[in-house]
Amino acid sequence: MLVGGLANTSFVGLPMIEAFYGRSSIATGILIDQLGTYLVLSTLGITIAALYSHGSACASTVLRRIVSFPPLIALILSLALMQVDYPTWLMEVLHSLGGTLAPLALVAVGLQLHLDRLRGNVSALVTGLTFKLLIGPVLVTLMHV
Repeated sequence: MLVGGLANTSFVGLPMIEAFYGRSSIATGILIDQLGTYLVLSTLGITIAALYSHGSACASTVLRRIVSFPPLIALILSLALMQVDYPTWLMEVLHSLGGTLAPLALVAVGLQLHLDRLRGNVSALVTGLTFKLLIGPVLVTLMHV
């Protein structure tokens, strides 16, 4: 349910945004990723995962998982620290680290790919990829025509 409804907007999406729209569009992609996908994943996603992993979920356990989810904590901190003026040297370091985002994301995805784990899941994978890569884009295109 989570994989079908959520996209991998960070590791795959950000390098694609950079390739198609240029480096200047990555900031918009990160904003959409953080306020869209990660926010849904860190709230509803954790709730759904807890419900389906145990059959039922204690509200306090789910709330604790949501509040302690590292991407949500990072999002809240980044919003709280937006108006802080950082020293020039720190901005240069952060800018240099940010430049590695797209290549690092692609390497991270590649390192997690284990083709031997596809056995028994090929039909589900083909169905999901067909929808996400063919049927979904065609439907969106037809809606805009």
